[in-house]
Amino acid sequence: MAWTFELLAWFSLVSGRLSEAVDHARAGFQIAPHTSAGVQLAVQEARVWSRLGNQREAEDALRRGGAALAKLPAVSHPEHHFNFDPSKLSFYAATCYALLGVADRAEEHARDVIAQAINGDGTVRWPTRLAVARVDLGLVAVKRGQLDEAAHFGIEALDSGRVVASTLGWFAALDTALQRDGSDVVEVQDFHERCLLTRRSMVNTAARP
Repeated sequence: MAWTFELLAWFSLVSGRLSEAVDHARAGFQIAPHTSAGVQLAVQEARVWSRLGNQREAEDALRRGGAALAKLPAVSHPEHHFNFDPSKLSFYAATCYALLGVADRAEEHARDVIAQAINGDGTVRWPTRLAVARVDLGLVAVKRGQLDEAAHFGIEALDSGRVVASTLGWFAALDTALQRDGSDVVEVQDFHERCLLTRRSMVNTAARP
């Protein structure tokens, strides 16, 4: 039942029905607070509050998720969808703080995600997390006025090939921020054009019979 509420919270979040997403997340958390589903519901709620710009509620939800996670046994298969991998807490925190514009905290968590996503031999363990963390760093760089660096992070993320429907909006958020603050920067225009091509390619692929 808790995972069902997690799906409802996710659908509401990506559809922009943010108050519904909070309601679903809280309802599911009450059912199974000390489970992987409970942790996932807490971080989903944190993402909603971050989109709404409410740092206090977002951090409270992250703390609830962290407290629930601390009570869970170690997972033997962290890649399994129904096991909350502890390293994902930093992944969600990075995005929350990037949305909130808290640059130092966002960078701290995003760099932690990148360190966890790349194995010692240089191979990538978590490619989607790596791509999203680089977009988070891009948003941090925009906040600091480092537009060419922000575009560089965005291009790295695009070049990973891990742009899917669920992450496309995050790339668009970085593109929008860059276009607003530095559309005359060469690197920014390069990232913008690549975003448009990627979006167009995904739309065309989805339209094929």
